[in-house]
Amino acid sequence: MTEDTLADLARLRAIAEEGRRMPLLGGRHLILWGAVVALASSLHGALVADLLPLPMIAAAFFWFGLTAAAAFIGRSLPMIRHMRGAGNDVGNRVERSVWQMGGALLWLTGLGILAAAYWHLHQTGKPDLFLLFTMMPPLTFGVYAIALRVSAEAASLPQLKPYALISLGFVPVTLLLAGSVWQFGAMAVGVLLVSVLPGRMMLALEKGQANG
Repeated sequence: MTEDTLADLARLRAIAEEGRRMPLLGGRHLILWGAVVALASSLHGALVADLLPLPMIAAAFFWFGLTAAAAFIGRSLPMIRHMRGAGNDVGNRVERSVWQMGGALLWLTGLGILAAAYWHLHQTGKPDLFLLFTMMPPLTFGVYAIALRVSAEAASLPQLKPYALISLGFVPVTLLLAGSVWQFGAMAVGVLLVSVLPGRMMLALEKGQANG
């Protein structure tokens, strides 16, 4: 083998090993977003069940207000910066990118449904399109499943794979419960399982490597 070929192989090996050397740093964000989505879903469910004396428009404020607050808080979350190359390895770059695009997809889908539903209501006087919001929970769990599995592969972190499978399992569950108040409960429980729990695990691994 030529020296150039050996150098190329060495670079490829370095890239492959890069994701193994650094822990994923998204644990704090998973905990934050899991808590926020669970809270918003619980409040929405309470609204649908007439447990909150508020108009249904409050649901939009729950979701968009809480997620906007989470996005603002997420920008200021501290992370361990003293680890060499923290956040710049392949695993963390892939994790950051897949969650950013997944989050953008969910945010824009929610805004699109809201705009379409109100336009349809204005044009026809019928609130039919608001039912499209029942597709947000399965879509959310689908995004979680993909993002968790991709992150697990990119960072060689097999501990994340079971959470990806659990998230995938919540897709049909929330579809079957669509239109019922139980869908909100399933959404809240699901995101605690596939967001807060893996987030805590990742945070423990991050702190462990920093102290090691």
